[in-house]
Amino acid sequence: SSTYANQPEFKKLTTRAMLEGHVTENFGLIGNFVQKTSEIPLYAYSGGFSSNSEPEKRDQTRKIENAMLKGFWTPNDRLDVSFTLLNAPAQGEYFKENVRNSQFRVDQGGQTAQFKALWLGDQATFTHKLSYKMVQSSRDSQSSVYLPWRWSSEKNWGSPFRNGVRDSRAVSSEGGMGDLEQKQSGFEYAFKVDLNAFELFGSEHNLTFGLDLSHQKASYEVMEDSLNGGSLS
Repeated sequence: SSTYANQPEFKKLTTRAMLEGHVTENFGLIGNFVQKTSEIPLYAYSGGFSSNSEPEKRDQTRKIENAMLKGFWTPNDRLDVSFTLLNAPAQGEYFKENVRNSQFRVDQGGQTAQFKALWLGDQATFTHKLSYKMVQSSRDSQSSVYLPWRWSSEKNWGSPFRNGVRDSRAVSSEGGMGDLEQKQSGFEYAFKVDLNAFELFGSEHNLTFGLDLSHQKASYEVMEDSLNGGSLS
């Protein structure tokens, strides 16, 4: 196949590691790491066409990592504190079928930090949650200029045929879409109070109230000008 969606042939490797234990009697840690990599061989051109000036096959790759550290602290019967740190980057290398110099790389993922404290009071349970998240997605293209040339003896890397017949409108395309970068970061804070159940007029009641605050910041940037050419019909 020339597209990864229809490719049954690939190599995938998964690596896992986990460590769990108590540092002290009331403080424990969990560490977890998972990495997945894939290699997907594809034909550079569709329909079984093989260019004289381009490689017959190219590889697309994927890599996903997930590293987490989680801690638990219970100094007494009333207080329960935990935190989580997470780093989860991902990247992939792609190319467009039937297009020369069309490789591009996509990086995405981000980091998360979360803190939680729970206090068991005499009349209520108090919960605090504070978290921060930063995610990004970027595209790094081999070229920022896309040109579909009319097929000729000089621009001859594309297929001059359509359904086995020489096509006068055949093109030899090259180039890419340019670079992009997106970022988003923000924090969230939540405070919740769960009052102990109480009876009133022969029925049991549970009251909960609290506060939620959040702030988000996002950006989208085109890193360079891109050009897209067209061919006459």
